[in-house]
Amino acid sequence: MNDPVSRRAFAAAAGAVLVPFAAAQEKKPDPAKPVEPAKVAVPMEAPFERDYTPPDFKPSWKRPQINRQLLQDFVIFAHTDLAMVKKLAEKEPGLVVASINWGAGDWESGLGAGAHMGRVRRRGPRSSSLQRLGHGLRGRGGSRRAGAACVL
Repeated sequence: MNDPVSRRAFAAAAGAVLVPFAAAQEKKPDPAKPVEPAKVAVPMEAPFERDYTPPDFKPSWKRPQINRQLLQDFVIFAHTDLAMVKKLAEKEPGLVVASINWGAGDWESGLGAGAHMGRVRRRGPRSSSLQRLGHGLRGRGGSRRAGAACVL
């Protein structure tokens, strides 16, 4: 009869065979070709053409919109950094009611960001949801805000 092979011996033999094979399969960069920098995704509007009569009302756009970069930073910081959320909310109070569209209808607000990270608390020094409510956040509906309200 054949002697059984132990797991340790099998793993050592398999590693000795597969590691050189895997190393040979790695693609080496061609020194003659310049390396292209990685492309960074930027927000862009989806193409749109009206196939209906435009509304008669035209908005006046008297006040500037909230900067997209500032709103993006606010929502990202709302996941983890309450001190920065406070700082940005003091700089631009409109951030507390604003939502950003990450694309394909994926909207997120600062409250939603804190809620799905477990940062929405009722009591304690890090009661981020109540901090935001104190800055004037009001409910506008939506599943994330409803979920955050349930947490409160």
